[in-house]
Amino acid sequence: GYIGTNGITMLPQTQSLMVTPYSHADTQFKNVPSAFQVGYINDFGGLSFYKINCPTVNNSCNVSVAKRDK
Repeated sequence: GYIGTNGITMLPQTQSLMVTPYSHADTQFKNVPSAFQVGYINDFGGLSFYKINCPTVNNSCNVSVAKRDK
């Protein structure tokens, strides 16, 4: 897994997480910016990136598919 802001570099104090196919894992992130990306290899081998934006106004986050530069 990946957590960062630019699709390349991991955020400080974060680690990649390996999860067996067709299963799940819970994790917590501390001190992340209000906008960041999460990336992972899905169960079929595809690379997926999501953009997460958590404005402090309503304490809920918006998630969308992140566009990657080629």
